[in-house]
Amino acid sequence: MRNTSLFLSIAFNCAGCSWGGALDSDPSAWTPPARAVTLEDAPTASTAGGAADGSASSAGADIDCATTPALELSLLQSAPERGSHRVGEPCLEGCHEAGGSAELAFAAAGSAYRAQGQRMIAEAGREVRGVGGSVLQLDACGNFYALKAALKSETKSTQPWLKDPTFRHMEKPLLRVARPGDCNQSGCHDFSGRLNSGIYF
Repeated sequence: MRNTSLFLSIAFNCAGCSWGGALDSDPSAWTPPARAVTLEDAPTASTAGGAADGSASSAGADIDCATTPALELSLLQSAPERGSHRVGEPCLEGCHEAGGSAELAFAAAGSAYRAQGQRMIAEAGREVRGVGGSVLQLDACGNFYALKAALKSETKSTQPWLKDPTFRHMEKPLLRVARPGDCNQSGCHDFSGRLNSGIYF
């Protein structure tokens, strides 16, 4: 409680401050960029793994996030030591859905970033909770995904949330979403507007 009061005090006292673009706390950085994430934004082997300094972690050092990974039939869900591809793209739409071009159909999938206005991927191993009543870890490319068999319930029946190090709940009910497991789909976590920011820690 004491820390919250201190934060609020600083926030109110700095209401008239002149913010600089170089500051991490610059309010202009809180609004997601207008353009959609493209393949050019996908991390490569040098950035995969998401270590605090932007370098690769040991788990993802040899993982190339720009190319399609080999089919792994035993795969049920994402894990820190695994890789993926196409960060920020709608995973289920035409690809990892029943009848899609990908060989595995996911019940849920998405990408996560370090901050609301950045496309730097979040660290491998961070958790997205409540996806189909389950906990999913980010892989070395910043993606999370799961087959239906890995989830405890349907994706539309639970509200995903993040915990590590922050606590962020989704505000949009998934019951009204066309593909509730496709987190990067158009109009959801696709950076298309203030309410559609990327998933961030």
